[in-house]
Amino acid sequence: MLFTTPLFIFFFFAVLLLHAALRGHTARKWLLLIASYAFYAAWEFPDGLYCLALLISTSFVDYWLGLRLYLTPRAKMAARKRMLIVSLMLNLGSLVFFKYLGFFATTLNDLASLMSADWSTAVPRLVLPLGISFFTFQSMSYTIDAYRRRGKPYRSLLDFLFFVAFFPQLIAGPIVRAEQFRDQLRRPADSGWKALDEGARIALVGVLLKVAIADNIAPFVDIFYRRVDTLTSFDALMTLYSFPIQVFCDFAGYSLIAAGLARCFGYRLPKNFHTPYLATTVRDLWRRWHITLASWLRDYLYIPLGGSRFGLLRWLIAVNVTWFLAGLWHGAGWNFVFWGVCQGVFLTCGHFVHMAFGEGAKRWEESRTGKIVGWFLTFHAFCASLVIFRAHSLEDSMRVFTTLAELPSDLASGVAGHTQAWVMLPFLGLFVLYHIIAFRKLPEERVLELKPFWAIVYLVAGWLFVEIMYVGDISFIYFAF
Repeated sequence: MLFTTPLFIFFFFAVLLLHAALRGHTARKWLLLIASYAFYAAWEFPDGLYCLALLISTSFVDYWLGLRLYLTPRAKMAARKRMLIVSLMLNLGSLVFFKYLGFFATTLNDLASLMSADWSTAVPRLVLPLGISFFTFQSMSYTIDAYRRRGKPYRSLLDFLFFVAFFPQLIAGPIVRAEQFRDQLRRPADSGWKALDEGARIALVGVLLKVAIADNIAPFVDIFYRRVDTLTSFDALMTLYSFPIQVFCDFAGYSLIAAGLARCFGYRLPKNFHTPYLATTVRDLWRRWHITLASWLRDYLYIPLGGSRFGLLRWLIAVNVTWFLAGLWHGAGWNFVFWGVCQGVFLTCGHFVHMAFGEGAKRWEESRTGKIVGWFLTFHAFCASLVIFRAHSLEDSMRVFTTLAELPSDLASGVAGHTQAWVMLPFLGLFVLYHIIAFRKLPEERVLELKPFWAIVYLVAGWLFVEIMYVGDISFIYFAF
């Protein structure tokens, strides 16, 4: 069930009505847990049931291990380490098995072919459980925090199962920490008309981003990347911009819809995007893009690897290993790995610039000219890295860059303008308009300030706009991760 389909709308309102009819806090949590499991299992039958069994079984084990880790005294460090290793092996093992086993087998076969060896490994065909990258990270953070004694574990099995499986954020985040959700699970959810009003307004902003922009750009993105050999230079320029716009509107839209749906039931999810394309450095961009993943990588990978505490060499290793693994987390393919490597290289270059110029670099970044130049370089560096992320192969991404290099000469001769890519311009305009509105305050924050009458007008107008613009059942991009 996609969030933007009639079937999900029926499911959501049915659950919402049942939730309103129940009075007990525990009964409402049981309802939402059962609804979350039904939502997850309904994606594809019978594979959805197998994936649900994986989700439930890992949740039970992590719940028990979290309690044992917290209750076992520090003096028994060896036992505590064994329990943590069991949790990590369970979560990472299931992630590697379902997501990367085929990738590793294909890589071994490619290596054998390069070495002219006469052996090959069978490539398994496994069903990838939806959202496995997200709910494994969420469960892992719980057991790691229990091992570090950062917050108490959940005593209630219901609360923990609910924390892992809450359906608005189950498939593609945001990645919620146990401590962020604990107080919300202890007390009755702040639901009612006010919560429903706020949730609907926030979700509609997400639906507009998803349906009005991302879904309408998606067909052009698919065409561009299917025919990289025949792109004009202007097509290559649109290829450079189209997927970054699509993936932002798609994923930020999903995060807003998830936050809005959760708010309708009285729960608050952490913010996942904060105008990343207005960032003036790559480091700043990763404080604004997929915030919950970036903070997870910082706390559970970058800092344990040493961070910036042990000198330059250790920092270089920590930041580049973190982003290498972050690229691999996004997908089982070398293009994702190289995308992650690019982020590490960008951050390394920025660090060396600061080392070379010191306070001068900081003053330049804070100046108006520096901010404009920094924004231009950051935005285009990220767009270029996303070409590698989206292309079907590294060779295809190089073809896009090679064709793009011909743009100046084609513009001079007037060749580049003869293309159907001009159709994309209205949707690019909507994207720019969103960021103009968000320059001082995010659109979802603005709609919360509307008076009730104008909020109703906004909701009705937005819904009509969605009905007009809707192009079909296009899945959310991050459901594949």
